[in-house]
Amino acid sequence: MNRAGRRRLSGQSLVEFAFVAPIFFLMLLGVMEGGRLMWMNHELTNGTREAARYAMVHGSEASGCVTLAALTQEIIDSTTSLQSGRLSATANTGPFSPCPEPGSTFVVEYQYNYDPMLGLIPGLNNINLSARSQVLVQH
Repeated sequence: MNRAGRRRLSGQSLVEFAFVAPIFFLMLLGVMEGGRLMWMNHELTNGTREAARYAMVHGSEASGCVTLAALTQEIIDSTTSLQSGRLSATANTGPFSPCPEPGSTFVVEYQYNYDPMLGLIPGLNNINLSARSQVLVQH
């Protein structure tokens, strides 16, 4: 093949790459963002489960009642990627006062304001994730 034929073929592959690359990279970033969303949902679910366990064990101990601050700190301590500024308890979390007695039901329900890494799709900012755990107070 002569020199002009090679140059024309390399130009063809460059044009094909220019058509395919943006679609490929958008799909790749979408898969990464979806995985991150699932990870944050898992972290929130695990954190609320750990906070409910904390409330179950420390329900009405002599040192004081279970507080919302203690539950939120338990969630932050038991997870690796949740930020406390985006975490909020719902009105269903409790009861806090009077102290939960052994045998009573304690509900832990939190919401997390998930913000995607990429703002490529308008309207997909600030996705609210929520998780709920319910336990019987043991002590």
